Amino acid sequence: MSDSKKRKKSYYVQGRKSKKQASGYQLDAGMKGFLITCNNAEKKTVQEAYNILSEYAEQMYGCEKVDDLDDASDQDNNDFESAMQKEFETLQKSNVAERRFQVVETKTNNSIFIRTPIERPDELVTEIFRDLSENKKSKSRFILKMFPVLGTCKAAEDKIEKLTEEVVAPFLKGTVGLTFCVIYKARCNNTLGREAVIHLVARVVAEINPLVKVKFDNPDLVISVDVLQKVCCLSVMKNFHKFRKYNIQEVITANRLAGVPRSSEVQEEASGSSSGQLEAAASSEVIESGDREERVEDSGNKCLESDEKLFSDSNIDSATSNNNSACLNSELSATSAETKAIS
Repeated sequence: MSDSKKRKKSYYVQGRKSKKQASGYQLDAGMKGFLITCNNAEKKTVQEAYNILSEYAEQMYGCEKVDDLDDASDQDNNDFESAMQKEFETLQKSNVAERRFQVVETKTNNSIFIRTPIERPDELVTEIFRDLSENKKSKSRFILKMFPVLGTCKAAEDKIEKLTEEVVAPFLKGTVGLTFCVIYKARCNNTLGREAVIHLVARVVAEINPLVKVKFDNPDLVISVDVLQKVCCLSVMKNFHKFRKYNIQEVITANRLAGVPRSSEVQEEASGSSSGQLEAAASSEVIESGDREERVEDSGNKCLESDEKLFSDSNIDSATSNNNSACLNSELSATSAETKAIS
């Protein structure tokens, strides 16, 4: 090739992995984690996912351990600036693979992938939905669905076939009468066909265990194939319809519509019953006090009536006394007149 036709540097840069992909911050093959869907609020969804996953992971696996720095800066722990610098260096030195939960870029709207080194992400997700279905307490506003991804590969039929054999085999070996179904969802990808992928996965499952059966109404296992651009995510889920297709919002809503009381509602009912008892006691006290008041009023009325009678009797007595005094005065005047006449 002549010097005038040398390729530009950008030609070789295109074939090189990006910094995010090389450092593990971009969705790629060979990952495990959680596929989360939302409705536009991606940053808030990521924060909610971190909170929920960390809460249940600490209950199941304990607190996350972070490697400490060298002992060189231990003597400066009391200094605020040195503490901030130590935390910054810790974040720089920590590897993505060592973190329990790390969001990676999917380049797909409303689709979030959180990478994890946990060997069985499905167990953690099952525990989350089991607790939500029992306690009926909503812990999310923005997360819609949460799928446990047990493996990722390139979006090619041969890669998907190999990954299916590795992921699905532990769930099918030694089982009799197990039912399953396959669901498929592609985002920003039109190279794979839905029917082709579903038949491919079903054929692999039948080869692993010929005794399994396909069932679309409440199957025992649901194998989900989600394609995000050039990466395929494979999930295996149990109790798919019980957990409302692994939709957090639907689990809480379904329990509320079914009339199952939440823990907060039980507390409200208990407080309501106690307040009702207090109100009944207060009303009884009011009634008793009202009876007492009526009794007092009745006694007061009786006293008033007796006073009126006494007052009327006193008036009569005063009138009779006035009449008697008038009679006496008339008699005295008559006697005085007689004495004058005699004289």
